[in-house]
Amino acid sequence: MNESDSFPKKTTFDVKRNISQEIDNFFALYTYHANRLGKRGSTDVGTKSSHTESTVADLLTKEAKANSDFSLSVVTTNIAVESETELRQFIAKKLGKGTVFSGTGNVAKLNFIITEATETPLDCYFCLLRQLPDDLEQLVGDADVFNGDDEKDSYYSQEYVVCFISKANGGLDLFRPDLDRYCEGLLPLLDSHLKEVSKRVTDYLARWHDDALQYICRCVARIGQSLQYLIYVALSDTQMQIQGADENFASDLKKFQECCSLSELMAASSSDTKSSQSDLESLSADMSKILSSNPIPDVILEVRENKCTFNKTDCTKFCSEFAQSLLNCEQSAVLLRQRVESYKLKVIQDMNSLKRLIQQAENDHYALYRAYIFLNENGNGAILLQHAKLEYQTDNTQDACKVLLVLEEYINETGGLNVVAVSVT
Repeated sequence: MNESDSFPKKTTFDVKRNISQEIDNFFALYTYHANRLGKRGSTDVGTKSSHTESTVADLLTKEAKANSDFSLSVVTTNIAVESETELRQFIAKKLGKGTVFSGTGNVAKLNFIITEATETPLDCYFCLLRQLPDDLEQLVGDADVFNGDDEKDSYYSQEYVVCFISKANGGLDLFRPDLDRYCEGLLPLLDSHLKEVSKRVTDYLARWHDDALQYICRCVARIGQSLQYLIYVALSDTQMQIQGADENFASDLKKFQECCSLSELMAASSSDTKSSQSDLESLSADMSKILSSNPIPDVILEVRENKCTFNKTDCTKFCSEFAQSLLNCEQSAVLLRQRVESYKLKVIQDMNSLKRLIQQAENDHYALYRAYIFLNENGNGAILLQHAKLEYQTDNTQDACKVLLVLEEYINETGGLNVVAVSVT
């Protein structure tokens, strides 16, 4: 590993000094220069055919080799020079192991002191960012990006490493998806040759804790008792339109909705079916009927004079308890996120129980009745049934679809599940 001997001039934390000394949240941005292995002008790199035929294993192998030859230089940070040097050495060791890949952040413990006011250990989130040209052949054709070594042709790739540091309370690990998205938002602000560090870049990095973590506190505090309706929207994957909110609050609402959504947890089952349109076109009449029944309408959230109003206030008992738990919780981003994840885990567990009952009901009528009792007494039956429909849409399982059809027809005949729907005028 070739570390840079001289550091570029640092851009300092652009907030009031007395505030920056009191907080325990730090950032650092590095340039990461790596020699990517490849034959210049050959079919190994740069041609569309070889790029298509290359396997994931080949890519990982090349990345591992590249990790032995790189340099790391600080661009901007709000950490003192002595602590920054230790941090850079720490990150270099992580990168040298070959287990850090672009776009996916990692969280590790720091056992050295950042400032005298901070306690150890600290949590450190770090993410490797890469900006590749749209045309890979352009990269190969650019003579400036290649080293002139005949024995080992390679191209020179400039990338970035973003580090966020906070006290070790598990927060960075909980908010890792949010931090990954936040790092991606940094890329458009970076100059391709990094000739200068703009104030926008430094300000963006300085806001990381407020933008990527504290949104959950702002949403809970501002929405108040209507939080249960937003949770219902998120858990049911209902499309929501936001009217009257400023850009910052609208962004907070979208982040909170993504935070409570189950879509990522259920992505494994849904991703397999989306790739096969022929399977979806061959759905039976019964399946088409069950998927088209009771479509979920869009919800409009209107923000006026700091008051949030939903035009549709659908809610289950589970969502109401979920919201009340957040409202009664200490307004800490970490504690709130822990409760969110706990309730999401409960939904997944209930979903697995329902799937087992549906599978049993294919050959057992009593299991069908137990599935009805489970949905009716669960307190979140409407959302579980909705997700069951979507999942079996992808599986195209005729027996399971018939079970769901009979189950839903019986539920409708007996007055439906426990969902409160109040139109707000």
